[in-house]
Amino acid sequence: MSRIHYKNLCAFPGRTGEPILTEFTVEDGIFIADDSPAPDGTEIVTIDMRGAFVMPAFIDAHAHPDGLAMTMGAAACTPPTVRSIPELQSALRKMAAKHPEDWIEGWGYDESLLAEGRTPLKDDLDQVSADRPVFIRRSDYHSAVVNSKALEMAGIDRNTPDPEGGAFGRDAN
Repeated sequence: MSRIHYKNLCAFPGRTGEPILTEFTVEDGIFIADDSPAPDGTEIVTIDMRGAFVMPAFIDAHAHPDGLAMTMGAAACTPPTVRSIPELQSALRKMAAKHPEDWIEGWGYDESLLAEGRTPLKDDLDQVSADRPVFIRRSDYHSAVVNSKALEMAGIDRNTPDPEGGAFGRDAN
């Protein structure tokens, strides 16, 4: 077990209203109270930070950076621009006009914020384009809706089994 005492520093503790730290101690990767007794056999190392500023690091393991990168060229389908399915269709049509050779892509819809109170359907996206694939990601990046052309290109039809751990949304038709 090792304990590292960092001293002579200026550290923001990560919470407003708390004093700036001038020292702190880490034991096996965990911050501990500086005055807690070290267990027997603990190696204690002191590091003089020579006045350096220390800021806590954050790991957001749920940020979907790949999804953010993929949506850079897609239509934003979020309020205040998009508050209904017709407005969503309009945003996608504008994207289609700017990129006449590409898939028509959008991101950020949230059915709870749409006037209709429902997820856009394949038929809604078919009205945007019947001959080009349309793909729109939900705001949480955990689901998406596509049009008939995208389903056709992917080889997905009414007989396609749901993928492991997921489901295709289906209606009576």
